[in-house]
Amino acid sequence: MRAITRIAGNEVSIILRQPIIIAVFAILLVLAVLHGLGHALMIRSGLAVNPVPEVDPFFDVGVQNIVWPTSVYLSAVAMFIGILSSIDEKSSGAMRVLIAKPLYRRDIVVGKFLGISLLMLLLTVAFVSLFVASLLIFYGGPQSPYELIRVPAYMVVLYVYVMFFLAISMLIGFVCNNVYLALGLAGLFYWSDLTMSGVFSVIEEINKFLNYISPVHVLFKALYVNDHSMFDLLLPFSEWISGALPIVVWSALLVIIILLVNSYLFSRYDA
Repeated sequence: MRAITRIAGNEVSIILRQPIIIAVFAILLVLAVLHGLGHALMIRSGLAVNPVPEVDPFFDVGVQNIVWPTSVYLSAVAMFIGILSSIDEKSSGAMRVLIAKPLYRRDIVVGKFLGISLLMLLLTVAFVSLFVASLLIFYGGPQSPYELIRVPAYMVVLYVYVMFFLAISMLIGFVCNNVYLALGLAGLFYWSDLTMSGVFSVIEEINKFLNYISPVHVLFKALYVNDHSMFDLLLPFSEWISGALPIVVWSALLVIIILLVNSYLFSRYDA
C-alpha cells in the first residue's frame, strides 16, 4: 500500500508541474464562476417575467443546467490527463525504472490512477462548489435549504462518471504507443459516446446494451429516476437514492474492471 501511495503522490507531483494542466484547471474554475453568474442572471430575468414560478428556479434553472458543462469539461480533462500520463511513462522509460524496484506492476497502474483521480476529485468538488456558490451569491438559495443535499450527491455521481472516462483513457494509453493515435482514439470514443446515444436510441437492442456500458448512458440513468431528474424536487431525495444507488455501484464496478484490464495489459508490457 505504501508503494501505491508513493506512486500516487509522484503522479500528482508530475501533473502539477505541467503548466498546461494548471492553466486548464484555472480556466475550468473561472468557467464555473461564469456559469454560476450566468444562470443566476437567467433566474432573475425569468422571475421578472414570472414572479411566482411553479418550480424552484434554483434547481430547475440553476443547478439542473450544470450537468452538461461539468460532465463534458471534467470527463475531457480526465481523458486528456489519463492518456498523456500513460503514454509519457511508456515513451520516457520511467516505467522501466519503477519496475526495476520491488514493485508489482499493478501497483504502478493503481498508483497512477489514484493520483489522477485525487486531482479530479478536488477539481470536481471545486467546480461544482464554485458554480453553486455563484448561484447563492448572485441569486440566493433554494426554497428549502435541506434540498442542497442534492449537490454533494451530484458530485458523487459526477465523480464516478469522470473516473469511468479516466479508466478508459488509461486503457487506450496502454494499448497505443503513439500519443497522437491515442488522443485520436480517445477523441473518437468521446465523440461517439456523446452523440451515438441519440443515434442508437431507435435501435432497442443496441440501446439496452449501451445503457450498461456507455458512460453517458450510465450517467443519465443515475441522474434520472422514474422520469424525474435528481434536481426535480417532485422526486423525493430518498426515492432518488434508492433508484440511483445501484447504477452508481455498477459504474464503480465497471471502473474497477477496466482498471484490472489495465493492470493485465501493463503486466504484458515489455519495458
